[in-house]
Amino acid sequence: MQCQHNITGDSRIRDFKNLEESFTEHIEKRNVNSSCALALLYNDRGHSKYMQVEFDSAIDDYNKAIEINPNLGVAYYNRATVLYRLGDFEAAYKDMIKAVDMEPNNIEFQNGLEACKQNVKEHAN
Repeated sequence: MQCQHNITGDSRIRDFKNLEESFTEHIEKRNVNSSCALALLYNDRGHSKYMQVEFDSAIDDYNKAIEINPNLGVAYYNRATVLYRLGDFEAAYKDMIKAVDMEPNNIEFQNGLEACKQNVKEHAN
């Protein structure tokens, strides 16, 4: 089952810190109607943290999103992106595989997997 966003950032929110605060508010109020929606909130808050270069905190939110909904491919992709940026290509590669397995037609996920695969090979030598 694919999760669909049902809470969007307010158009007046212009920076990622405000987005993070908005997502946090929704999470704390449990202002959602399903575990899918809650997982997406954690994922989206993680992305706002990633954009602020708060990598460890972003990973925590992606982990929480995956804990709530282990079938949320975008959370694996996003966590892999952070791990890749941190130079943990092996862990990023494993997450990218999961993301592509869940959404095999997602070109962005496929490209991420190829980039990880290349870096794993380069760093294995």
